[in-house]
Amino acid sequence: LMNDTVSTLTHPNHFKVIQNDVVVVIQKTPPETLRVLYQLMKDVHELFQIHNSVYWAEGGTLLGCIRHQGFIPWDDDLDIAIHQSDVQKLIALQPQLEALGYELVTGYWFIIQAKDGVVVDNRRSYGDKDIRSPWIDIFRFQAEEGGGQNLIHASEYCLRRWPR
Repeated sequence: LMNDTVSTLTHPNHFKVIQNDVVVVIQKTPPETLRVLYQLMKDVHELFQIHNSVYWAEGGTLLGCIRHQGFIPWDDDLDIAIHQSDVQKLIALQPQLEALGYELVTGYWFIIQAKDGVVVDNRRSYGDKDIRSPWIDIFRFQAEEGGGQNLIHASEYCLRRWPR
């Protein structure tokens, strides 16, 4: 919400966002959803540590860490990134994720979601699965052509949708 105005309404669980001169009321993420998201991230973090997989915060999750010292109050997912070279490690985690009650969904990016999560009506299905809240989006990054330190989306779709 760059260059937008955010303010709390009289109801403590809602925010008023003024975006391009349009007022939108957004509900805060319920505490139970946040609890499940924290558990999901804790479980994924522990699996990544065990398997020496590197990840980092990305997108709205990174913005929330900086701007809100936690979640963006109305965010409903987590965004992390991995290097393209760790994709097979992620795929190999499927049995362990399933044992924890999660499923790995593949597509332009990966999603880890609770198998018993709530189907999100306002989101399209992803691949052959319904998107279930809560979830983690996992984006793949690779070195930019020509070498150097810059990383870009490994998926052409993601690179077009979220250019540098």
